[in-house]
Amino acid sequence: MIIQVVNTTSEELSNVAIEVSVWDLEGACPYYEIFDKLTIPSKSTVSTSEMKYPKSKDPKPVYFLLLKLYKMSDYEILSRNFYWLHLPGGDYKLLELYKKNKIPLKITSLTFIRGSSYEVRMHIENKSEEPNSRSLVHKNHVLKDASKNFGMPPSEAVDGVPDRGKGTSLFPKMLGNFLTKASGLQVAEINGTGTGVAFFLHFSVHASKAQKNDEDTRILPVHYSDNYFSLVPGEVMTVILNFKVPSGITPRIMLRGWNYQGGHTVL
Repeated sequence: MIIQVVNTTSEELSNVAIEVSVWDLEGACPYYEIFDKLTIPSKSTVSTSEMKYPKSKDPKPVYFLLLKLYKMSDYEILSRNFYWLHLPGGDYKLLELYKKNKIPLKITSLTFIRGSSYEVRMHIENKSEEPNSRSLVHKNHVLKDASKNFGMPPSEAVDGVPDRGKGTSLFPKMLGNFLTKASGLQVAEINGTGTGVAFFLHFSVHASKAQKNDEDTRILPVHYSDNYFSLVPGEVMTVILNFKVPSGITPRIMLRGWNYQGGHTVL
């Protein structure tokens, strides 16, 4: 399998690297490799070296592949792509059994409100750890710092709450004009004893009221900065939700996924 990088921008990408990690259904990382010191000319496609997995010894019949393109100077992630794959001639039947694997998650949220408009910033962390797994996750300083500050530069946030008094950037000023109330940080934990990828996670916003029969309690529309995503062990991601709530309705946010079929209320 050849890994390719497509640069659709008008500028050259230089001194970048690709982190390749394969994760099996047991939560182990049987293959890990970095292709570094890459230069990708503008409007071009560059092929890297061939990936050795799954041609290596004893490949798994079903596996997850995570690709991260990042700057070597500060580990800022430029692109992240996640795939679920099977060996040639195989199938995905093992994924059905994987539903029983409950992966522990920690979700920290910060909510801003103005009138009927809500902005909720969700920081999601896969709490499962494989001691022998190898990953650059802990080195992704920009991603993890941004996640801890809920998408804001560290200089503009303390414990996830914007400091509107500094006025050093346009973004906090815009927040100050739009958002008039901020809740404190709220933490929800989904317990589990499984280790591995938290697969196919997705949020939805609902009205906090008793559901009657097949009544759809979803609040629509909702804008998600990301949704339907997967997290490898130890990985973190921030998702920002924006929506409006009808008068008299209190919203609640549900998280579902391949390993969480029934769903969990996280806010």
